[in-house]
Amino acid sequence: MQVNHSEFTQNFEYELNLPYLLVEGWMLDPQLQQLDSLYLIMNDEPLSKTTIFESNTFQISDIQTNSEVNSTWRIFIMSGYIDYGCHDVSIIGIKDMKKFGLTDKFTLCKNPE
Repeated sequence: MQVNHSEFTQNFEYELNLPYLLVEGWMLDPQLQQLDSLYLIMNDEPLSKTTIFESNTFQISDIQTNSEVNSTWRIFIMSGYIDYGCHDVSIIGIKDMKKFGLTDKFTLCKNPE
């Protein structure tokens, strides 16, 4: 996962100093199928949703897959929609009305200019 083109790392904290937030990555359901939708969750509340997924080449357990399954996603939000302060951010995928969460979570901080 990337946040404004910065690679995600464990205990990731990102200071938002651009006029936008771009979060991108890839995700499949446990059966390696395309999701129906994906949500960006901020402080336990949905902030944005996407249903647009693109194909990608990725690695799963020593097997490189040029997938016909669309797994890559992007969420773009103008920073004006994000309150000042620090926020817990996570990603939730939905497939057939079942919820799947990424373990990748991060803190997003926006300070007054």
